[in-house]
Amino acid sequence: MFWGLRSQQDLYYQDELAELTKRMPTLTAITTLSRPEPGWFGKSGRVLRLIEERLASGKNHGGDLCGNSAMIADATSLLQKKGLCPIYREKYYDDTGSPED
Repeated sequence: MFWGLRSQQDLYYQDELAELTKRMPTLTAITTLSRPEPGWFGKSGRVLRLIEERLASGKNHGGDLCGNSAMIADATSLLQKKGLCPIYREKYYDDTGSPED
């Protein structure tokens, strides 16, 4: 699971995610911040970078996307190129976003 947020102020459920990954050995959860503040030691950048770097192939996988329209469109295109199917989409809000989001 790749989860992108803007900054540390947006973080929530991190302890619960850590607990889930301990109980479910097949679950990997990676949080990335697109606008981290000083002191952030986790991943930084957009979720698209994680998809590009960490998903070699989407074969035999499905995906669920939630976010703004621009991110969903970009992620859908990238995931389709990697062969991921099916892809389910939910717009959390309907602005077009910006490259930094």
